[in-house]
Amino acid sequence: IQSCMDESGDVYAIGGFGHDGEVARTWAKGYRYDMKTGAWTDDAPMLPVPRSQFGLVEHAGRLWVFGGLDYDPLRPDGDQFRHLTEVVVAEPGSNFTYDGLRLPEPRRAFAAAKLDGRYYMVGGMREDFQLVENCRVFDFETGTFSEIPSPARPRLSAEMVALDGRLYLAGGSSPKADGPGLESNRSIECFDPATGTWSVVMDDIPIEPRHMRMMPHRGRLMLFTSHVA
Repeated sequence: IQSCMDESGDVYAIGGFGHDGEVARTWAKGYRYDMKTGAWTDDAPMLPVPRSQFGLVEHAGRLWVFGGLDYDPLRPDGDQFRHLTEVVVAEPGSNFTYDGLRLPEPRRAFAAAKLDGRYYMVGGMREDFQLVENCRVFDFETGTFSEIPSPARPRLSAEMVALDGRLYLAGGSSPKADGPGLESNRSIECFDPATGTWSVVMDDIPIEPRHMRMMPHRGRLMLFTSHVA
């Protein structure tokens, strides 16, 4: 499930991956958490097709969805994994609809964050379980995509947050330095949009990166995991 907060402070949880009683598949339904009543409702906007591992962000009162995967094991071989490039948008009180925009390439399980009217997408996975090595930024005002430099190594399922005009990238998995396969990436990298450059903030974080979450908190970065005592 992907979640974000709108201008009113309500929290939306959209799509995701789960079991329907017969098979595990992606979902299209969404839920809204009302901060005033402290209750969940099922009046959140619906996705046009099931989707997981996507990016969900609020901008100017609208909810935007980028990338992701539609997976259904009951479809024929070769059609079970559908990587989605259509960008869908939900106006207040309406379901998500396709407005003509597409990602330049498939991308799921990527790190993303909004900063100064732009949505930055780093890493992720594409068809045939291959990593996405390039990075994209979407300008909400112009409705266009452009490319930015990549961090030191590609990352899968990483975390990225905006803080003080910069983007901080942590966690996830990267190709092993020696041999095939992936390994946890324990570094924190910082992207400065003003210079278009990445730098390493910390080589080895003091927390297991697997299933880790990162968020800004009182002007600092907070790393959290419920998988380590």
